[in-house]
Amino acid sequence: MIADKNRRSLPDTVVPNVTKAQQAVSVDKTKPGFIWRVFQNETVMTNSLAAAELALAGQLADDAGNLLANQAAPDAAGIASGPGITDGPLVKFEIPTVINLSQIGGDLNGTFTPDDQMPGIPGTTGSDDGIDAEIVTFVDFPAGLVTMGVTSDDGFRSQAGYINKPADGIMLGQFEGVSTTLLRFFVQDAGVYGVRTVYQEVGGNAHIEIFTVKADGSTVLLNDSDPANGGLKAYRVGVAPNKTSGAAPQITSAAVSAGTIAIQWTGGGTLQASPSLGPTASWTDVDSDGSYSETISGNKFFRVILR
Repeated sequence: MIADKNRRSLPDTVVPNVTKAQQAVSVDKTKPGFIWRVFQNETVMTNSLAAAELALAGQLADDAGNLLANQAAPDAAGIASGPGITDGPLVKFEIPTVINLSQIGGDLNGTFTPDDQMPGIPGTTGSDDGIDAEIVTFVDFPAGLVTMGVTSDDGFRSQAGYINKPADGIMLGQFEGVSTTLLRFFVQDAGVYGVRTVYQEVGGNAHIEIFTVKADGSTVLLNDSDPANGGLKAYRVGVAPNKTSGAAPQITSAAVSAGTIAIQWTGGGTLQASPSLGPTASWTDVDSDGSYSETISGNKFFRVILR
């Protein structure tokens, strides 16, 4: 169980919807774990996810406008499977296990202890401040409501689906500061989905855990290798889809008159119906022409999805 005075949950009304169109195009299930791409420079330490994205893009500058060099150490492998390699402005490591990282290996932060050594840290100057990292993995999610969690010092942002561009990913949650934050989202169809987490540490302590919450309320690290613990599998090599330029399908009108419901939608897709909502909902294809009507009685729920 999580016992953290900084624990916070997103409001129940904020439940992102992850659809089949956002499933990974391909995934290599022989390569479990995560990709860790890291930048380190203690010259500019702004507690801001916008600054973290600039660092990841190689665009973080000092007050004089000079771009900062990445001082993350490729030879500081930590928990990674081997030394890092230069990947654009970042140093890239492969972590085949879990994300339970600290700037100092063996620290006792968060729920899962002891912590693993964060790859690339300390940097080439010996500093372990000013850390910005991108964590990418492909998670095998079940259908239904999923609760993930991130414990971080300092901030984080997690996205799913269209993760190739930061602006396109489905926002699962974020926080600028020290917290344990629970992320609840609904997965329409079971499958493998890309998840991108941005992590930032400014000064002082630095650690991050990524986990899921099981039905009984207990927690398990994402990609825990012990089947008895019930962790979701995650893979470090995969291809995420790109968001199409066209508008996503959406219901534009739904009106009931004399016991008949008339539904219209745009953007293509297939209209589906279910007598209930939630993880056990049974969705059935209804129509794909953009306009549909039927006589109904009792409860019935509709959605439109891409195939």
